[in-house]
Amino acid sequence: SMNQVMETEEGLLNLLQNTCNFGVGIVSGVPADQESTRKAISRIGPERQTFYGGFWETKVLPQDDESNIDSAYSTDPLPAHTDGNYWEDPPGLQIFHCLKSDPKGGDTLLVDGFRVGEILRAKDPKAFEVLSQVAVPFQHKDPQNHVVAHHSVFGLDQQGNISRFHLNALDRETIHLPPDQVLEFYRAWAVMTAIVKDPDNEGWLKLEPGEMIVINNRRVMHGRSEISGSSGRVLCGCYINYEDFLSKIRVLNEHLRTRNRLAPS
Repeated sequence: SMNQVMETEEGLLNLLQNTCNFGVGIVSGVPADQESTRKAISRIGPERQTFYGGFWETKVLPQDDESNIDSAYSTDPLPAHTDGNYWEDPPGLQIFHCLKSDPKGGDTLLVDGFRVGEILRAKDPKAFEVLSQVAVPFQHKDPQNHVVAHHSVFGLDQQGNISRFHLNALDRETIHLPPDQVLEFYRAWAVMTAIVKDPDNEGWLKLEPGEMIVINNRRVMHGRSEISGSSGRVLCGCYINYEDFLSKIRVLNEHLRTRNRLAPS
């Protein structure tokens, strides 16, 4: 809850450990205003500054609004994706707080990219190998910005375990491959996409005012169902760097170990 996160190191650590272990953590009881949201976020780490700003608000904007530079500002349904793949260092955490919900739509979709990878590795090892080796180009372009970066869908650690996941079909740029690799890449992409879209791998929830969700953006994809045009649905939130997230976990663990060691027996 908000009180546990704000008032105790144990409550904050529990939230961050859930996010680390499962890819998602939820804070309940957050007052539905921007100031309270930022207070809760500040317990986790500093807001990351991008061309979207640091702390942002997502709501439906007219098509001709100069701030409408991303599909998030439309009423369209958004397929499962991770954010910021067009940056060399994609955001670590994605935080959303619902300030006003849409009773008729705008449900939140979550898909665990690590689970997708393990299913793919077991089902089609060659496809998994391709998508863990080929650097896929992603881009964002608007009148003020044009950023491009390359990431494999699955990033592996030295033991071959999945440690990163990057996927957004809406931001994928044209890929240039040797001719003998083209068909194998698109075959692998199709197999992987089918796993992502399998309802068995989807989690759906409706965020209500007061519920703040913390997502490991390097593991868990998010999306949404279509928003009703008259709903006035509003989300606010920010990104936090991955290293700041891990730093906070280490510091909290050190504090609690020291406190337990010094506590009278």
